[in-house]
Amino acid sequence: MTREEYREKQLALIVQWKQSGITQTKFAQENNIKILKFRYWVRQHSQQSKEKSSFIEIGSFPAQEIVLRYPNGVELSLPPRVSVELLKSLIQI
Repeated sequence: MTREEYREKQLALIVQWKQSGITQTKFAQENNIKILKFRYWVRQHSQQSKEKSSFIEIGSFPAQEIVLRYPNGVELSLPPRVSVELLKSLIQI
């Protein structure tokens, strides 16, 4: 088993645990996993999830325009219905 396969297996177990509704300790016991190792993988998964979600969703509100301000002082005013793809590309510049 490669590292990536092992990692995917561990992350799949975390998904199963979350769906089970039982404690980490009980889940680890039932699946014959050392609790410290299981907690390590839960932490890894939690950190990875935080890193993946670099955008936060904000509630809907009537916007007149979207303004992007870059660190060098340049400002872009965009219409409220600008595509997400365009907005992402402008943020990553």
